[in-house]
Order: sequence, then structure tokens, then C-alpha cells
Amino acid sequence: YEDAINNLREVVKAHGPEAIGFITSARLTNEDLFVINKFAKSGIGTPNVDSAQRFDLAGHLPVLELLKGGKADSLDGLLNSDVIVIAGGDIDLQSQVVGNRIRTAQRFHDAKVIVVNAFKTRLNEIADASLDCAAGSEIPVFYGLLKEAFGEKGGFGDIGGSQALLKELEDYSSDAVCEAAQIDRDMFDIASALLSNKETISFVVGTGLPQTHRGLQALKALANLALAAEAAGKKINWFPLSAAANSWGAALMNSGTHVDASGAKGLSCCEMISAASEGKLKALVVIEEDPVSFFPDRKFVRDALEKLDFLMVVDLFESETAKDADLLLPSTSFMEKEGTFVNMEMVSGKIRKLIDPVGGSRSAGEIFQGIGRKMKFSLGDGFAWASENAASIVGEVFNDENSRVAGKAFFPVSYDSSRENGKNIFALVVADTIYNHHYGTAASHVAAVGKLGKRPELRLNGKDVRRLNMEDEHEIAVVTSKGKLLFSLASSSDIKEG
Repeated sequence: YEDAINNLREVVKAHGPEAIGFITSARLTNEDLFVINKFAKSGIGTPNVDSAQRFDLAGHLPVLELLKGGKADSLDGLLNSDVIVIAGGDIDLQSQVVGNRIRTAQRFHDAKVIVVNAFKTRLNEIADASLDCAAGSEIPVFYGLLKEAFGEKGGFGDIGGSQALLKELEDYSSDAVCEAAQIDRDMFDIASALLSNKETISFVVGTGLPQTHRGLQALKALANLALAAEAAGKKINWFPLSAAANSWGAALMNSGTHVDASGAKGLSCCEMISAASEGKLKALVVIEEDPVSFFPDRKFVRDALEKLDFLMVVDLFESETAKDADLLLPSTSFMEKEGTFVNMEMVSGKIRKLIDPVGGSRSAGEIFQGIGRKMKFSLGDGFAWASENAASIVGEVFNDENSRVAGKAFFPVSYDSSRENGKNIFALVVADTIYNHHYGTAASHVAAVGKLGKRPELRLNGKDVRRLNMEDEHEIAVVTSKGKLLFSLASSSDIKEG
């Protein structure tokens, strides 16, 4: 602990508390997250606390506030749905439970399925309306469906922004949308008729939607479709998916001002890496997360971390990020501690310790509780106090009536249909694979996992592959404004040209 204390104090003294950042993980319990937030914000005095969960749940908190009063729907709602709208990647790979529930709803409850995606998945095979659109064209599809199903019926009641939305919808005729998004007109008509004629509509939003080109705008457009359906008298369910066990806990615990009365806005995890690269962030504490692995440009992240005066990592394993750490402290697995997780239904569930911590390791919460005591921070009396307070804080976040949206209004959505032109320029779509969230740590000793295909794969339509005069398994470079990555090339008829 002395190394951590001395280095953190030196950075605060030389550069101020804002020069320190904390990147947390959705694998942490709510209790861990509560202590870390309190340590960083009330102890160190930095507002820079964030987690990688924003890649899954970016934008969903305001959407849930608007549509559901901040609450999440039970998965049982899928079984009672007349129509299920799916967007945002391969749901089966993101949550097999949800994928199976969708199939059960269709098979035994006669639910109709609409899939809006830039590439085909297994759920396209069972869809009543499969809208496999061009990459980046999700907004026109959502607004085209909104106009066709609900916009022609005249107004949306007293929902704010109705007139502005109706004006926007003038540009989204069915013909224009189908041409721009490269979708089948018959499928589009089936989808809009289902939305118009059925009573209960569920929206399953995969992790891929916020990560698409114009992803947050597409999420808002889909939320506007849901809000328009609700204004038309439909019952709405909203199911945002996430990648980790406690993504919602991390989102809720990191988003509040429950441990920082100043309400100062801190840097996001992306902004922290950029600030480190620019020399503005001097120390970074990474807890059970691996930025070198989860950010696409490893070289940029490694170069940024090398510029830090102090990199501290708390993790179960020596991750790629931990290899560059000045200080590595061992934390515990979920089997070695107690606490709570918040699942996708926003239900807080208890986890119980099965074995004693191995090798003198401690939970992340206990580690920062111990460091805080030595630094004379007032973090409460013992970890039991943190556990009790974390549970109450999560309850407050769920039940805070003061944070509820007073009146409903459509989200403003910006959309620019123009695309950069030039040779070999393509729209990039991020897709999950089975290997997607495997960092080579927890399962690094399981030989079968290593055979799943660790190398990233770039899939192009077969016509594009032939036009580029390439073959499958060729090494191909993808260059963006953020950097360069190497992939193994694979042709696929599930991907549209371009």
C-alpha cells in the first residue's frame, strides 16, 4: 500500500487531483464500486471515474428514464409480446438467455419478430421481417418505420418535440428509406404493418447499436420509435443488453453524485486514455479491466500508458495492461467475496463467498478501504459499512423520484447521409464473436478456448473481396482516423456490399 500512497500523493501535490483517473470494471460488485468511487471522489478529490460499460450501455440511462421511469423490464415481458424488434448485433452471442426467450415467445406465444441489422444473424432466419440494412443506415430505417406505422395518423399527443419530429419525417418516405438502406420493400411493409396493428411491442437493443457509426443517434431514433408507439396506445418494453455481469451496477454507481457533492464532471475512460497520451493525466488506476485489450488500437493505448508517471493495476491476473503497471495488486474472484450485482432486469442479486481468498488477495473494495485508512480518508468503518451503504445507494438510484423525467419529449436526432468517398473506403460495423470478451486471463489455461479464433476477422461481401483481388484468410489492414489494425479477411454473403 505504501507504493500506492506515495505515488498518488506525489501526483496530487505536483499536478492536482484531476491528474488522476480511475477505470473500473463491470466485473466488480456494487460494494467494490461504491468504495472505489468514494475513495476517488471524496478521498483523492478527482471526478475521473468511469468503466468500459459505456460501450454497452451508452445512452440507455436517459432512454430508460424517458420510456420506463428509470426502471428495466422483466424478461417475462418478451413472452407477452406481440412484436419483438431486435437491433444491435448478434443477440445470441451477447445473451443466449435473451435469444432463447425470443424463440420461445415466437414459437409458443405467436410473437412476431422484426430484425434490423447491418449483417445477418441466426435470428434473421426466424424473423417475420428481416431488415438487413446498409451499414450506418439504421436511423432512416427506424424513422421510416415510425412514419409509416404511426406518423401518418396525425400527431403524438402532448409529447414534446412532436412538431419538429413530424417535420423531420417528411424526408423519410418508404421508397426513399428502402433505397437508402438497401432493404426489401415487402419486408419493410410487413414490419410497419406489424408495428401499427399489434398491441405490445418489445425492443431488444444489442450492444452493437451504440457502437455503430452514429450509434448514439441511432439509439435515440429507436427510442423515438418506441415513444411514438406508446403515444399510439401500444404497451412498450425496452431490453438493453450488456456484456458483463454487473454492467448496470457499474453504470448506476459511476453515474451518480452520491459520493461527490460537487457534481464535477469527470473524464470518460476514452478521454482518460487520450488525456494520458496528451500528458494531462499523470496517474491511472485500473481495477479489473484491461484497456490495452478492450480498446481497438493497442499501440495508442500502450504509448499513452507509458507517458504516465504512475500506473496502478488491481486485477486477478497479469493482463496486458498489468504488464505495463508500476504497481500490481492481486484482487479476488467473485467466488472469494460477497456483494451484489445488478442484472439486466435491474434486479440486485446477492453473491456469496464460496472459498477464502487465495494467496493473500483481497477484494478491490477492501484494497481501497485499506489504502484509504492509511491516507486518513473518511471512508466508513470497515467493509461491512461499505456493503450496507452500497445496497442503500443502489436502492436510492432505483427509487429516486426527484430524478424522474417530468414530461416526455422526443430525442433530437442528427443524421448526415453523406459518406466519405474514395477507393477502398467501407462502413465499419462492430460485431461480437465468441472470443470477443476473452482477455486471455481467466480462461488462459483452457486450451479449447484458444482454438475459438483469437485473431480478429474482417468480413466483407464476396463481391468486394473479388473486386479487391483478394482471397479469404489474406492479411488485410484497416486504416481509420484513429489508427491501423490488421485482420484476417473472410468473405460473407451476410454482409452487404460496401
